[in-house]
Amino acid sequence: MPDEFARLRKELYLEGVHANHEGFRCLAAACLGARLEHGRELPPQLELNAALCAAPPAKPVVEAAFERLGYSAYLDQRLAEVVRTAEPELRRELERRIATPETTHQRSAKGVEVVYAFARAAELRPFESAEVRRLLRAGAGDRLEHAAVVELVGYVAEAALQDATPELHEVVRSALPWGVRAEALLALTELHGLGAAWDEFAAAGRPEDLREVLNVIGLLESGDLHSDAAVVQSVFYGDPTRLGKGGSGGIGSLLRELGSGLAARGRAVVTLVCYDSRACGYRFEAYREIAPGHLLVRIPVYLPSQDADGFLRAEHRVERAVEHVFRGSPIGGGAIHVRFLDNASRAVARVAQAHRRPIVVTLTPDPHRTVCGADGALLTRSEDEALSIFNRVVVGDELLRRADGVVAIGRNAFAEQLIAYYPQLENIGSRVTAAIDEGVATGEPPALADPTSLLCDCGHRHALDSERLAWPCLVSVGRLSEIKGQVALVHAWSKGGLHERFNLVLVGGDLESPSPEEQRLIAGIRGAAAAVPAGRFAHLPAQDNGVVRALLSWHARRVPERDGLDHYVCPSLKEEFGLSILEAMACEMPVLAPLRGGPRSYIRHGVNGFLVDTRDAATLQKELRVILIDSPRSLDAVTSIKHEARRTVLERYSVEAMAAEYDEFYRRVAAAAATAAGSRKPV
Repeated sequence: MPDEFARLRKELYLEGVHANHEGFRCLAAACLGARLEHGRELPPQLELNAALCAAPPAKPVVEAAFERLGYSAYLDQRLAEVVRTAEPELRRELERRIATPETTHQRSAKGVEVVYAFARAAELRPFESAEVRRLLRAGAGDRLEHAAVVELVGYVAEAALQDATPELHEVVRSALPWGVRAEALLALTELHGLGAAWDEFAAAGRPEDLREVLNVIGLLESGDLHSDAAVVQSVFYGDPTRLGKGGSGGIGSLLRELGSGLAARGRAVVTLVCYDSRACGYRFEAYREIAPGHLLVRIPVYLPSQDADGFLRAEHRVERAVEHVFRGSPIGGGAIHVRFLDNASRAVARVAQAHRRPIVVTLTPDPHRTVCGADGALLTRSEDEALSIFNRVVVGDELLRRADGVVAIGRNAFAEQLIAYYPQLENIGSRVTAAIDEGVATGEPPALADPTSLLCDCGHRHALDSERLAWPCLVSVGRLSEIKGQVALVHAWSKGGLHERFNLVLVGGDLESPSPEEQRLIAGIRGAAAAVPAGRFAHLPAQDNGVVRALLSWHARRVPERDGLDHYVCPSLKEEFGLSILEAMACEMPVLAPLRGGPRSYIRHGVNGFLVDTRDAATLQKELRVILIDSPRSLDAVTSIKHEARRTVLERYSVEAMAAEYDEFYRRVAAAAATAAGSRKPV
């Protein structure tokens, strides 16, 4: 049955008020956890956000939002969108007001960053060149916040302030962090071309850490990426070449395999990766050929953080970086595919639309289905939580409006998941749609040459005792994330007798240079594992996909000397689809997967795997104990489950099948776009 948020969405759509002020207020109230009663006021930030979504918002609303500039990233971004298309008179007034010293220096503790970021996002050009140059000199001397210097450098390029070139040289030659200097070098290419940037590179002493920045620009301007059939797929949460590290998990694996599968069918693919030039979590490499016809291109973007909030605050930077890519090289005429309902994806879609490229959007029922609890009633949330959900809901609607093609994950997703939260899909119009199951590699995995060296490596803080290697084992693979539930799994295993019967092996995460989120989770995992005698738990850093498949296959094929069989456990609170689960099934490991989310569409409990409640550690512990200890299956029964698991993947979820469906889908999108444009382009 539809939950309360789904019913509200449909009511607003049928009444025709979903895109007006009152409709946005109703959505905002629902994200907060309440139906909007007549005359009820929302908290100030939500009220202004809802008012700014209406087109066009009243001038007093714009002025009220401007007075709060710098206090809410959601409000700043929403206001910038409004100002972009505002009447000239209002734009001139705001340009005048934002350039006053009071606004620049007293708006907040980060005044320079705030006002220059807003000016860039709103496409305002109010600042005098002399003031910009003065601030840049202060920045080159490390007397400003680094993020403020990045905004100043971007403003110079976008406002074409040629006389600020000497200050850009100062920044490139300074001792500022790599990401800031890289932005200055990119600004020089925009003002004076690639040749001038190479000259500055040489004059600065040829700093090798900046060479790759110019290499990516050189690649783009060379035209080597041009292909009429090229599809561009963008990814912001992790890098497909660093699976299991940072934010790179299932989506990175999917894009890597899908891109290579499409390339094998003759459709060139460019995977566009956002590289966080502030964190510099790994060495920047401009591009890499993942497979013949599948090229990965990294674009450096200075991010406040590697999450949805970071992309919200840096949306204008992402848009500028992607615009630079498309301006430097047309990289084909195929679709641009975005897969998240966030500000970074919206930035890519805007650039694609400006360059008249077909836009493909993957729609998901998140965050919509999180607005209500299990009983279908609205959940009460804080204003900050409500702002985050409201922003993603509005961004999702905007991406759907812009889309030429819409993809749903899973062949029944439109009817079973999406239509409830996107009533607009009842009238899809000329958009091309497809519901496609995700897929994984199904070929014979490589052999695991030395499992003892891998699992019992004393170089790892947590490794198995070699004498315990013959014991049955629980295995879990994935990036370290709160939603992936690894800490809960270790707690569940360490209690209730599970650790007395099974070893536990986790694979995933950057254990040498962990991100802040990884650091928190590693501490939680180690704290939970401390209650168990050493040698029963191993935590391996992220491994190459071939190594992971070899490890899963080794566990699937062996029969432990002790009672019990090896199982794969996915402890995620929910999985949108579950590529790691499918990989384990393809390797014939019996899997225990989350009851919530995508696995329910392909796992039949007790037939080709098991569905377990992963809501918290205590519940997970009880579920694991029932299946693994209290009611264990015989060897023959588990063997049957393993064979059924692989058969399920082979029949429905292979990379080859997925690539074939996407290839046909992109062909239909290109044909529809060509028809809409009134032209006959090759498809």
